[in-house]
Amino acid sequence: MDVADTLEFVVEVAREAGRLIEEAAGSFSVSRKRNNDDRLDVVTDADLASERLIVDRLRGRFPDHDVFTEETAHEIASEWFWAVDPLDGTKNFVSGFPFVSVSIGLLHQGVPELGVIHDVFGHETYAARRGGGAMCLTHRSGATGNGEPIRVSDTARLEDALVVLEGIQIHLRERRYVHDLHIRCRAVRNLGSAALNIAMMARGFFGGYIDEDLKYHDFAAGAVILEEAGGMLTHCDGSPMWPRRPDYGDVDVLASNGRLHDALRAAIAEG
Repeated sequence: MDVADTLEFVVEVAREAGRLIEEAAGSFSVSRKRNNDDRLDVVTDADLASERLIVDRLRGRFPDHDVFTEETAHEIASEWFWAVDPLDGTKNFVSGFPFVSVSIGLLHQGVPELGVIHDVFGHETYAARRGGGAMCLTHRSGATGNGEPIRVSDTARLEDALVVLEGIQIHLRERRYVHDLHIRCRAVRNLGSAALNIAMMARGFFGGYIDEDLKYHDFAAGAVILEEAGGMLTHCDGSPMWPRRPDYGDVDVLASNGRLHDALRAAIAEG
């Protein structure tokens, strides 16, 4: 398989799904996710339509690859498989907040080899293949850069860093580090799209990102983009994430520009 050609194909698939989502804005239906007790966890027909489009495109090009998606359970038996979040940031989308992405990752034996994250309303696409570096492709009107390499920030102190904490509504009352990082960092953000958070960290906007309740499809594509941009993605205790086979359980994730990884891991360890 030619990974470079595959990356170009996946970029186009992600953009096609992004156009579908953008066109659906303001005219979608919302329902609760099946088999989920969280009344706030919702799915829209745009999520489902985007998933169908992506799965159809991937299976048409790679019939021997399995596809692991957010909205539909799939058996994963193949050596090469895809991890797909067809609309990451559904609550943002429903609320009209334009921080929404499409995330598509290709893994080999549980290790990400290729990742594409498309910023639906920002019209930017983040892409990487292992060993090939990370880039941002811009399709905004009047934009100049296209396919320029991206790198993580060189921020080395928490007090100089923007840090993203997601899932804090669950941990705010019980985890001391959430309170401490609000004091120690330049600022803390909670933006609602894990994939886009990681992509923007790869571009140098954020120094760190912590989430104790992520799903596999949320970060598989972003991991290779971040790592190719010079960053790190591990469990919150610093242990390696890969190789990892997909499942629908919660995964704790610490991602950073690399320079802040130890400081963030130490903060989490304090409680």
